[in-house]
Amino acid sequence: MTSTPPLPARFDQKTLDVIGSVLSSNHLFYRRFDGTKSFADEAIEAFRNHLDIDYVATTSSGTASIHTALASLEIDAGMEVVVPPITDVGGLMPAIFQNLIPVFADVDRDSGMVTAETIQAVLTEHTKAVIVMHHSGTPVDLDPILALCNEKNIPVIEDAAQALGATYKGKPCGTLGTLGAFSLNHWKHVTTGEGGFVATRDRALFEKCHHFADKYWDRLNSPDSGKNVKNHRIGLNYRLNELESALALDQLPRLADLVARRKAAGDALRYLLAGLPGVVPQSDPGDSSSSYFLFTFRLADNATREAVLERLLLDASGRWDASRGYQNLLHRYPVVQQKAFFPGGVWPAEVVSGRKYDYNNIQLPNAEFYHDTSICMTLHQGFTHEHVKEIADRVKSALS
Repeated sequence: MTSTPPLPARFDQKTLDVIGSVLSSNHLFYRRFDGTKSFADEAIEAFRNHLDIDYVATTSSGTASIHTALASLEIDAGMEVVVPPITDVGGLMPAIFQNLIPVFADVDRDSGMVTAETIQAVLTEHTKAVIVMHHSGTPVDLDPILALCNEKNIPVIEDAAQALGATYKGKPCGTLGTLGAFSLNHWKHVTTGEGGFVATRDRALFEKCHHFADKYWDRLNSPDSGKNVKNHRIGLNYRLNELESALALDQLPRLADLVARRKAAGDALRYLLAGLPGVVPQSDPGDSSSSYFLFTFRLADNATREAVLERLLLDASGRWDASRGYQNLLHRYPVVQQKAFFPGGVWPAEVVSGRKYDYNNIQLPNAEFYHDTSICMTLHQGFTHEHVKEIADRVKSALS
């Protein structure tokens, strides 16, 4: 088989120069006390402008972003939060640590994402928030979900960890719900190694996010405002430091080009796979646009998935990576089924609620089907038509 071109390096001399400028400043804390702007201040402004949103609070990870967003809602212990079953465990654990009870909604069998119908099926009088995830950079169908939750006055947190650069009907993912949670870890389009941020249009929620991520230390309001109170509630150290903020500033201007390149590769692969029998490729709902964090496609059954996966991995030589779909089926995790969330075998949220929850007998047939039949491909902005065609040819070969 013809050798495909090597993939380009991710960082360049400009990135190294940015890091050097931070180190030469001798200041790594996210705020400066001499009245000058920090790299964190500039990063916040850059993300606000990019998303066209009022407020951004930085965090130390995507998990911290979801935790911070959820904490800002100040939901009473023992209440329920609807969560997707196919996501990173970081989308689940914040609910546990906030003494809330996760309730899993089923997904669409082709996209692997929750829908208004699957959320509606698990709503109760105890539901106080809904978390939705934009899977693989493809937007979840938000309008019906937001209509449902707005009618019931339930806030929606968008897990946009995989969707920076994606849009839903022309608007950036992470800006349409009550809060949007983003990740900047090593694998994301814009990376700071680790890191994240929360976006919102609500000033009160923004302040709560900012305070929670800084051990509830109010560094926004002046001491004479009457609002500047130190540690009057609990918070965690989820701060983004100056090195990470400078990396974000370096990477963000490259996002549009990076997403365009990934989208060209992803759209081409989607086109080549769409005509193959039994293949349902990742798609964009309506007039939305994926940022292609991953390329995911579903096959007819588990046996076909295994055959195609074997062929894809054969002699890949590091040009791409493939795996058995998004492998986190959270309601099947032993820690969830055993409710082994805290030492001693006691789950405080369940005690406070006065209700018992059995995660062993949850029926989520669409999530199980999607999990057992999907394949995730790593996309790279350096993929050429030759890379994409080689992947499609291998899938076609395996199917035949």
